[in-house]
Amino acid sequence: MKNFIALSLVLLFTTVNSFAFSHGDPVKDISTVVFESSDIDLRVMDFEGKDAIVNAIYNKNSEFFTLETMKSIQFVQILNEKGELEYQIPVDSNFLNLSMEDFTKGAYAVNLLFEGKEDYFVTKLVKKK
Repeated sequence: MKNFIALSLVLLFTTVNSFAFSHGDPVKDISTVVFESSDIDLRVMDFEGKDAIVNAIYNKNSEFFTLETMKSIQFVQILNEKGELEYQIPVDSNFLNLSMEDFTKGAYAVNLLFEGKEDYFVTKLVKKK
């Protein structure tokens, strides 16, 4: 009887363990897709601030990606996949125009500092092509 219970516990542990690891990371990605196309994606990394971006438009002909925000953007920071600062520029507008010609294929953090805020609002921009 002890062998049966021991074997049952081992099987139960193995089944639960394999189920847990076969379904990926237990921590869910809390990012929210703001814009998605065959060329680029933009995700908001802060779920609570997902409404900060009012509109996102990508013009494939001119290769400009435009964001419209609820509050005025004071600064934008662009960081590459290594977390290195590519550039930081003042914006002072509710509109941000990014020339996608300035980006190579890959993922970037596009950090927005809104008027009256001390912390950057973090987004993830992926250029697919």
